[in-house]
Amino acid sequence: MSARDILGGLLAEPGPWTTVLADISRDMHDPQRTVDLRHRSLLQSLEQQGAPRADIDAVEGALLTDYRTPSPSARFIAVRGGQVEVDEVILGAIPRDGWAWHAPVIDPLPLLARDAFGFHALLVEASRDGATIWHRRPDLQHDADSPAIGEEAQQTDEPERVDGTSHGIVHKVPSGGWAQLRYQHYVEDTWRDNERAVAERIAELVERFRTRLIMVAGDLRAVELLTEELPQAAKDVLFTEQLEATQGDDQEELFRRFEEAVARVAAEEETAALERIFTRSEGEGRSEAFGIGEVVDALGQSQADTVLVTVPREAERTHDEERRAIALDAQPWIASAPEQDYGAGELGIVPASVAIARAAVLTDARVMVVSPGELPDDAPAAALLRWPVGPPQSV
Repeated sequence: MSARDILGGLLAEPGPWTTVLADISRDMHDPQRTVDLRHRSLLQSLEQQGAPRADIDAVEGALLTDYRTPSPSARFIAVRGGQVEVDEVILGAIPRDGWAWHAPVIDPLPLLARDAFGFHALLVEASRDGATIWHRRPDLQHDADSPAIGEEAQQTDEPERVDGTSHGIVHKVPSGGWAQLRYQHYVEDTWRDNERAVAERIAELVERFRTRLIMVAGDLRAVELLTEELPQAAKDVLFTEQLEATQGDDQEELFRRFEEAVARVAAEEETAALERIFTRSEGEGRSEAFGIGEVVDALGQSQADTVLVTVPREAERTHDEERRAIALDAQPWIASAPEQDYGAGELGIVPASVAIARAAVLTDARVMVVSPGELPDDAPAAALLRWPVGPPQSV
């Protein structure tokens, strides 16, 4: 599920909340001791912040569950009143060893960052008698009892085999004569029929799941025939890889290249959004908001279509007063000053990026999480607007 599905209702509910992002990677010497020390440090941080004992105990109990995920990976846990409300696995590296935070609201940024990879993608290994299809889904659950057998196993369905009708004939015979020529044509037609069956299955998956990436590898002639048979909707998201994978090392390399392709697709929209921010115009008619004040104003009018926020640095969670905002308990959900709350109750002052991300989700804006320093002038937030900024309205 997406961050919006998981947190949508909880973000509007009053806290206080205890939110933890805990590193559960085990790709190091003495992994159990290392993970235990990391988690103990997070629990001590919660004690120092004055989190309720019930919340700390709930976090500690949740962390005892051994999710057998690949490394690197992390757990995102949100607790309120001693009850675990959210417990999610995040694949990939996280800053340092994670963080623990007791505050008026949930920090939704880790789950929102995960959503950048939350799209459907297909990996297809084509052969002349059909293909094997792996479906990378954003909604697979991570079972604590499942074996840790690699990242691709955690992120993809069981492979689906699509078999053609080769009748045992998959190779041409290098011989001459009219009879042999007809035989060669028959084999070629059989290959094409096989890839047509694969293409039909891919078309079904694309239509059903709005797939954003199809990577095809395998037998070079099979890849060529399959590409010809794919509908245009599939060709629009097609990426072919010159790799004939087999069981073992070659297949591991195929999975690695597939994840690289997924990462490239995930970065495309962020790159386009950042380009708009860097080339933004000023004054009336602009379609971008920049900085805390402008973004908060846009959110207050439900004008923000896509909001870019940075991951807060540690100082922003503690004493950076210039990069903070007020979280509200009702619309507009955020204010940069008390007089801008429009009668809503104030939940507390929190890092601006957290308050902005929360308000963006609650006003149906899309959120892109970027690293500190990626926005111009090291700003914590920017936004692409649903309609341009107009002239000031007379009262």
